[in-house]
Amino acid sequence: MQNTSYVSFLAFNRIFLYFLTFTLSTWSDRFDQFWAINRKLMEVSSENPYFRYIPFRVYQADKSFIQKLVKPVDEEGRRQTLADLLLQVFPDHQNRKVVIQGVKMSPQTPLQWLSEHFSYPDNFIHICVHEK
Repeated sequence: MQNTSYVSFLAFNRIFLYFLTFTLSTWSDRFDQFWAINRKLMEVSSENPYFRYIPFRVYQADKSFIQKLVKPVDEEGRRQTLADLLLQVFPDHQNRKVVIQGVKMSPQTPLQWLSEHFSYPDNFIHICVHEK
């Protein structure tokens, strides 16, 4: 039991140090360059009020993360939700608890809104998924 706790603690520390290192490098003296590029990625227009793609990473216990791009609207123009994203990633299971930045998210949350309000500086939505 102690060994399992120790391994889990080390895995958490590794992820935390990655985000800390990324954040510090992002907020360094190249901040203006970062936002010049980032602003282009997050632009919307009156004819297309959605981002072209939304990048995300899904993290699960004891598994590699899943990283993909998803469109915020489907082919019919319907807004995609967190539930739609989860069905794309996990077509066989629907009973999952989703946490983003420490907040339990509703499956009906639109992806565009999530990207605007819960993306990290790298524009990814980092999603933690737990089995219920």
